[in-house]
Amino acid sequence: MDTAGDLPGARYYRPDELTVGPRVIRDSASSQSSYIPDVHPLPVVVRVLINERGGVDRVLLGENFLSPEARSYIIDSISGMAFSPGMIGNLPVRSQWQIVVNLESLKPPNQ
Repeated sequence: MDTAGDLPGARYYRPDELTVGPRVIRDSASSQSSYIPDVHPLPVVVRVLINERGGVDRVLLGENFLSPEARSYIIDSISGMAFSPGMIGNLPVRSQWQIVVNLESLKPPNQ
């Protein structure tokens, strides 16, 4: 898919269309382990739409088994990241990046 849902006209290039793919340059402060109740220990496929400045425009999750709290945690964590932009030649472009987030059932502290 080249465009993102309700971002009309915004083309996000796939990794195979880029000369240089986006790279993480700043991780999110909330990417540390955290207790999220009712999380199934399954991988979650996340599609990240990155603008030509390396910022996150949108985080797309297709998995319906996630609780609203888990969805929010994943979206907030990835939205707080910064990337070097994808490039075609010497031109920074919008790009899409797919990652797999591995969720684990974590026990809350002191339990």
